[in-house]
Amino acid sequence: AIVTVVCLATSFALTLMLYVGYEGKQVIPVFDWIQVHWSGGSFEADFALYIDSLTLLWMLFVTGIGTLISVYATEYMEHDVGKGYARFFAGVSIFLFAMSCLVMGDNLVMLYLGWEGVGFASYWLIGYFYQRPSAVAAAKKAFIVNRIGDLGLAIAIYLIWATFGTIQYDGIATALA
Repeated sequence: AIVTVVCLATSFALTLMLYVGYEGKQVIPVFDWIQVHWSGGSFEADFALYIDSLTLLWMLFVTGIGTLISVYATEYMEHDVGKGYARFFAGVSIFLFAMSCLVMGDNLVMLYLGWEGVGFASYWLIGYFYQRPSAVAAAKKAFIVNRIGDLGLAIAIYLIWATFGTIQYDGIATALA
Protein backbone atom coordinates (compact mmCIF):
# COMPACT_ATOMS: atom_id res chain seq x y z
CA ALA A 1 0.00 0.00 0.00
CA ILE A 2 2.74 2.45 0.89
CA VAL A 3 4.49 1.87 -2.45
CA THR A 4 1.25 2.53 -4.34
CA VAL A 5 0.44 5.70 -2.36
CA VAL A 6 3.97 7.13 -2.63
CA CYS A 7 4.23 6.41 -6.37
CA LEU A 8 0.81 7.94 -7.04
CA ALA A 9 1.51 11.02 -4.92
CA THR A 10 4.82 11.48 -6.74
CA SER A 11 3.07 11.06 -10.09
CA PHE A 12 0.50 13.66 -9.07
CA ALA A 13 3.23 16.12 -8.04
CA LEU A 14 5.11 15.60 -11.31
CA THR A 15 1.92 15.98 -13.35
CA LEU A 16 1.07 19.16 -11.47
CA MET A 17 4.53 20.58 -12.23
CA LEU A 18 4.11 19.69 -15.91
CA TYR A 19 0.65 21.24 -16.00
CA VAL A 20 1.82 24.49 -14.39
CA GLY A 21 4.86 24.73 -16.68
CA TYR A 22 3.04 23.57 -19.83
CA GLU A 23 4.81 24.78 -22.95
CA GLY A 24 2.97 23.04 -25.76
CA LYS A 25 2.01 19.69 -27.18
CA GLN A 26 4.62 16.92 -27.25
CA VAL A 27 4.68 13.38 -28.57
CA ILE A 28 7.15 11.21 -26.69
CA PRO A 29 8.02 8.05 -28.67
CA VAL A 30 8.81 5.08 -26.42
CA PHE A 31 9.36 2.43 -29.09
CA ASP A 32 8.16 1.39 -32.55
CA TRP A 33 5.35 -1.05 -32.02
CA ILE A 34 3.11 -2.06 -34.92
CA GLN A 35 4.35 -1.33 -38.44
CA VAL A 36 2.45 -3.12 -41.22
CA HIS A 37 2.90 -1.94 -44.81
CA TRP A 38 1.41 -3.32 -48.01
CA SER A 39 1.07 -2.08 -51.57
CA GLY A 40 -2.25 -0.32 -50.94
CA GLY A 41 -1.46 1.33 -47.61
CA SER A 42 -0.17 0.82 -44.13
CA PHE A 43 -1.12 0.50 -40.48
CA GLU A 44 1.18 2.06 -37.91
CA ALA A 45 0.81 2.29 -34.16
CA ASP A 46 3.82 3.32 -32.15
CA PHE A 47 4.03 3.03 -28.39
CA ALA A 48 4.17 6.76 -27.71
CA LEU A 49 2.80 9.28 -25.22
CA TYR A 50 0.77 12.28 -26.32
CA ILE A 51 1.11 15.19 -23.91
CA ASP A 52 -1.03 18.28 -24.20
CA SER A 53 -2.99 20.45 -21.76
CA LEU A 54 -6.06 18.18 -21.88
CA THR A 55 -3.93 15.08 -21.25
CA LEU A 56 -2.26 16.76 -18.29
CA LEU A 57 -5.61 17.86 -16.88
CA TRP A 58 -6.94 14.29 -17.05
CA MET A 59 -3.71 12.94 -15.56
CA LEU A 60 -4.22 15.31 -12.62
CA PHE A 61 -7.58 13.60 -12.07
CA VAL A 62 -6.19 10.08 -12.53
CA THR A 63 -3.19 10.56 -10.24
CA GLY A 64 -4.86 12.89 -7.74
CA ILE A 65 -8.04 10.92 -7.22
CA GLY A 66 -6.05 7.68 -7.48
CA THR A 67 -3.85 8.86 -4.62
CA LEU A 68 -6.86 9.74 -2.47
CA ILE A 69 -8.53 6.40 -3.22
CA SER A 70 -5.34 4.53 -2.35
CA VAL A 71 -4.95 6.41 0.94
CA TYR A 72 -8.57 5.62 1.79
CA ALA A 73 -8.12 1.97 0.76
CA THR A 74 -5.13 1.52 3.08
CA GLU A 75 -7.49 1.97 6.02
CA TYR A 76 -10.55 0.38 4.44
CA MET A 77 -8.64 -2.81 3.59
CA GLU A 78 -6.75 -2.92 6.89
CA HIS A 79 -8.75 -5.95 8.02
CA ASP A 80 -7.22 -7.90 5.12
CA VAL A 81 -3.51 -7.28 5.79
CA GLY A 82 -1.53 -10.20 4.40
CA LYS A 83 -1.22 -11.74 0.95
CA GLY A 84 -4.60 -10.37 -0.09
CA TYR A 85 -3.63 -6.84 0.90
CA ALA A 86 -0.70 -6.80 -1.53
CA ARG A 87 -2.88 -8.38 -4.25
CA PHE A 88 -5.48 -5.64 -3.82
CA PHE A 89 -2.95 -2.84 -4.21
CA ALA A 90 -1.35 -4.58 -7.18
CA GLY A 91 -4.80 -4.47 -8.80
CA VAL A 92 -5.20 -0.78 -7.95
CA SER A 93 -1.75 -0.05 -9.40
CA ILE A 94 -2.54 -1.93 -12.61
CA PHE A 95 -5.87 -0.10 -12.89
CA LEU A 96 -4.20 3.30 -12.58
CA PHE A 97 -1.36 2.35 -14.95
CA ALA A 98 -3.91 1.24 -17.54
CA MET A 99 -5.92 4.43 -17.03
CA SER A 100 -2.73 6.45 -17.58
CA CYS A 101 -2.06 4.49 -20.78
CA LEU A 102 -5.62 5.19 -21.91
CA VAL A 103 -5.27 8.93 -21.23
CA MET A 104 -1.72 9.48 -22.53
CA GLY A 105 -1.68 7.17 -25.55
CA ASP A 106 -0.64 8.70 -28.85
CA ASN A 107 -3.07 6.66 -30.92
CA LEU A 108 -6.26 4.64 -30.77
CA VAL A 109 -4.47 1.31 -30.31
CA MET A 110 -2.85 2.70 -27.14
CA LEU A 111 -6.30 3.85 -26.04
CA TYR A 112 -7.57 0.31 -26.68
CA LEU A 113 -4.68 -1.19 -24.73
CA GLY A 114 -5.50 1.10 -21.80
CA TRP A 115 -9.18 0.20 -22.10
CA GLU A 116 -8.32 -3.51 -21.95
CA GLY A 117 -6.09 -2.94 -18.92
CA VAL A 118 -8.81 -1.03 -17.11
CA GLY A 119 -11.27 -3.84 -17.89
CA PHE A 120 -8.85 -6.49 -16.62
CA ALA A 121 -8.09 -4.57 -13.43
CA SER A 122 -11.81 -3.94 -12.86
CA TYR A 123 -12.48 -7.67 -13.15
CA TRP A 124 -9.60 -8.33 -10.75
CA LEU A 125 -10.76 -5.78 -8.17
CA ILE A 126 -14.47 -6.62 -8.39
CA GLY A 127 -13.65 -10.29 -7.81
CA TYR A 128 -11.16 -9.51 -5.04
CA PHE A 129 -13.15 -11.43 -2.44
CA TYR A 130 -13.17 -14.54 -4.62
CA GLN A 131 -14.47 -16.71 -1.75
CA ARG A 132 -17.81 -14.89 -1.97
CA PRO A 133 -20.10 -16.16 -4.74
CA SER A 134 -21.60 -12.66 -5.16
CA ALA A 135 -18.16 -11.17 -5.86
CA VAL A 136 -17.39 -13.89 -8.41
CA ALA A 137 -20.74 -13.33 -10.13
CA ALA A 138 -20.21 -9.55 -10.21
CA ALA A 139 -16.71 -10.01 -11.67
CA LYS A 140 -18.05 -12.31 -14.39
CA LYS A 141 -20.79 -9.80 -15.23
CA ALA A 142 -18.24 -6.98 -15.47
CA PHE A 143 -16.03 -9.15 -17.67
CA ILE A 144 -18.87 -9.90 -20.10
CA VAL A 145 -20.05 -6.28 -20.26
CA ASN A 146 -16.46 -5.16 -20.91
CA ARG A 147 -16.16 -7.62 -23.82
CA ILE A 148 -19.21 -5.99 -25.42
CA GLY A 149 -17.59 -2.58 -25.01
CA ASP A 150 -14.31 -3.95 -26.39
CA LEU A 151 -16.02 -5.12 -29.55
CA GLY A 152 -17.69 -1.76 -30.07
CA LEU A 153 -14.42 0.11 -29.51
CA ALA A 154 -12.51 -2.22 -31.86
CA ILE A 155 -15.11 -1.69 -34.59
CA ALA A 156 -14.94 2.08 -34.08
CA ILE A 157 -11.14 2.06 -34.33
CA TYR A 158 -11.32 0.04 -37.54
CA LEU A 159 -13.90 2.43 -39.03
CA ILE A 160 -11.77 5.45 -38.10
CA TRP A 161 -8.72 3.85 -39.71
CA ALA A 162 -10.74 2.89 -42.81
CA THR A 163 -12.11 6.43 -43.10
CA PHE A 164 -9.02 8.51 -42.30
CA GLY A 165 -6.19 6.07 -43.03
CA THR A 166 -4.62 6.64 -39.62
CA ILE A 167 -5.21 5.98 -35.95
CA GLN A 168 -2.80 8.70 -34.75
CA TYR A 169 -4.59 11.54 -32.98
CA ASP A 170 -2.67 14.21 -34.91
CA GLY A 171 -3.49 12.53 -38.24
CA ILE A 172 -7.18 12.31 -37.39
CA ALA A 173 -7.27 15.96 -36.31
CA THR A 174 -5.53 17.00 -39.53
CA ALA A 175 -7.99 14.97 -41.63
CA LEU A 176 -10.96 16.50 -39.80
CA ALA A 177 -9.63 20.02 -40.26
